[in-house]
Amino acid sequence: MKIRKSYRGRIFGLIIVLITVSVMVMLFTLFTLFRSVAYQNQYILSSYVDNQALLFERMLLEQPDWQVEDRLTVMRRVYSQFDRQTLPINETTGVFEVIVQTNDEMHWLMGGDTIVSSAAYLMEDKVILAALNGAQGVVMLDDGFTEPQVKAFSGLPEWGVAFVLTVSINELREPFVNAAIKAVLAAVILTSIGGWFFYRISRPIIVDLEENELKYRTLFDNANEGVLLLAPEIVDCNDRAAMIFGMTKWELLGRDLDSFSVKNQAYQQPRDFISRAENGEAQYFLWLVRDSGGSEHELEVMMRKVELDEQDRLLVTLVDITDRRRAEKDLRVAEKAIRDGRDHLAHVARLNTMGEMAAGIAHEINQPLSAITTYAQASEKLLQRPELDREMMEEAFNQIAKQARRAGEVIRRLRDFVNKSGTNLQLWAPEDIVAESVALGMVDARKYDIPVVTDLQVGIAPIQVDAVQIQQVLINLIRNALEAVAAFRQSDGQVDVILFAEDRGVIIQIGDNGPGLSEEALQRVFHPFFTTKASGMGIGLSISHSIVQAHKGTMRVFNKNEGGAVFEVCLPYAKASA
Repeated sequence: MKIRKSYRGRIFGLIIVLITVSVMVMLFTLFTLFRSVAYQNQYILSSYVDNQALLFERMLLEQPDWQVEDRLTVMRRVYSQFDRQTLPINETTGVFEVIVQTNDEMHWLMGGDTIVSSAAYLMEDKVILAALNGAQGVVMLDDGFTEPQVKAFSGLPEWGVAFVLTVSINELREPFVNAAIKAVLAAVILTSIGGWFFYRISRPIIVDLEENELKYRTLFDNANEGVLLLAPEIVDCNDRAAMIFGMTKWELLGRDLDSFSVKNQAYQQPRDFISRAENGEAQYFLWLVRDSGGSEHELEVMMRKVELDEQDRLLVTLVDITDRRRAEKDLRVAEKAIRDGRDHLAHVARLNTMGEMAAGIAHEINQPLSAITTYAQASEKLLQRPELDREMMEEAFNQIAKQARRAGEVIRRLRDFVNKSGTNLQLWAPEDIVAESVALGMVDARKYDIPVVTDLQVGIAPIQVDAVQIQQVLINLIRNALEAVAAFRQSDGQVDVILFAEDRGVIIQIGDNGPGLSEEALQRVFHPFFTTKASGMGIGLSISHSIVQAHKGTMRVFNKNEGGAVFEVCLPYAKASA
């Protein structure tokens, strides 16, 4: 009985030893794997936050008014457009915070709300403080009372923005804890086949690691941007980077970045940025490269320092913007062609207007010429008198000079009006442009014997416009109003020209007491080739509308309650120079 007990004890002891050894071996293996994957997760979290920070900064720089607009407003707008990438770790979500420091307040951008806290909180959270000072990295927080956490942080100190990603350590450890429990249970049950047991327990973990490695490698190789890893030569790259340089991945390894640079380019060479990136300063720059086939590519480059396998490396992201630049150039050419076409069409319309006003213009010029003839004849008679009347002669000559200036002013207005030139934006007083337009419009007013009543506010802030084009719009509206009144009324007709200022801009209204416009006309009056005239072409108002829009203004029409129509032009004030 004792012998049996002794054997039993020995067997039990052996089993205990085998179980203990197996468990220790399994725990040691799992701990080693855990340490390796935990390190890799820290690198992934750090890279993720850094990438989000660079993307956020890039979106900030693309904002049109970021240099003059309130910084917090710009941050909120960018945050609302910001599309946070999914955290590339299975079953891990984390909390991603964007913190903006303004004066003595902290602003947490979360969803559509902004949580504000005093700067005193900043001193309590050293992670946020470090991020705002430009530091980046990963810290593990475990005080023994609260849930342990990993915080990856980065910042944009020049913007006063911090980015913090908080992930529960338990989430990262959970797969390994479950695996450890299964391993221990398997060791107890399958002690007799320890080697096979070890293989079966280790194999799922190794497979998981291989799958994760394959997953991350697939994401790396199939990213839309080119990705390089420098040391400082190229030690790794993805397929997109190889495609940009027109080489295979193996041909690209070991090459120096400067070897791809186009010589004598406007941009700085990569070597100018590598040293700063090696000192921990994230770099963003444009780079012109030539691929193996001789084609040039313009690239946006983001470069930053990372630690991989306990060695410092430079992670470089390449975005090929060649097609975008080409499209932007084509767009500029197309926009210029549209502007030139609009200017040419406007010039043709002005010439057509002058043709329609020819009889009235001839009358306008003939009046001062007739007066000059009359005063010249009177002067001739005065000279034939025995005694020369100097006062009458001086008056006659003054009148001749006055009428000559009057004729010259008419010619000047006509010459300026039909001048064929591109858009010439200058600062003008609104009342001067309107007064000149009314003076030319008076040709038709006298023809129809219809008064043009003006109410022009003076001292309005200047507008930056092409005066000839705006005069073309106003003359067209004045002539249309005169024609509408002449066709509708035998007497009591009147055209009103009003100028005043509002917050939205300079307002010019040209109204009449004619028949007004139908509902259809109100909806379509600015459409090309729509007209209410029997002999009209329907392009005058369309051209006028496009001219006003080109000046960043608006144009509308409405009927008055007492009868007649009002066309309103709103032009923006000139921007104050910095």
